[in-house]
Amino acid sequence: MSDLIDDCPKYRLLLFYRANGLFRNRDIERSIGVSNGYFNNMNGGINTDVLTRVVNAYPNINLRWLLLGTGKMNIAPTDGLHVAEDGVTPLSEDDFNVPVRVFLSTSTISMTDSTLPPRWRMLPKRLVKGHEDMLVCITDESLLPEYSIGDYILFTPSSLPAAEEKKLMLCTFPEGKTHIGITSLMDDEGTIISIEAINPDRTLYPRIICAAKDIAKCYVASSAFNF
Repeated sequence: MSDLIDDCPKYRLLLFYRANGLFRNRDIERSIGVSNGYFNNMNGGINTDVLTRVVNAYPNINLRWLLLGTGKMNIAPTDGLHVAEDGVTPLSEDDFNVPVRVFLSTSTISMTDSTLPPRWRMLPKRLVKGHEDMLVCITDESLLPEYSIGDYILFTPSSLPAAEEKKLMLCTFPEGKTHIGITSLMDDEGTIISIEAINPDRTLYPRIICAAKDIAKCYVASSAFNF
């Protein structure tokens, strides 16, 4: 990037996206809906349409920093995000915020997308384990009474629980199905897995028994949020 003009909005936009996980210019151009080579000319400004797309995707970007180069890259969250678990310190302006994929239901989860999905949130880095973390909205009563419909759970990639462990996990299957529940091993060899809803109504939410080899990927719940 030594050939770029380093005191202009487009250059700072490149810095921002690279700080948030997109490194190739073409990937950044696609994410903001501009043509190939948009960053070849650093003399032009950033039009309103591009700014709108950036802010919609990253509500915590500091526009004063982006346009004028003053202040911090990120501003404190202002969208009413609240941590729903005890013992977590309040969000502060000094937190380094990172993008996390947001899925509005388990049916919208796709592990084949090569780029970030159209919806995401900026979360403090201390709450996020890695770039594969995802927020999933609860849309049924399977996790009542511990979680309510509309709550979001932050999941991070994990291995299956050890024998006698029980964890709230999200498991994806090759055919595209996704299940969230208390996951545990049913045998010492770790070949049979139980996924059980928190809701005690087993008529509506029966326990799922499957082979461990049938699970494509596992995520463990780390935090809960409501908006």
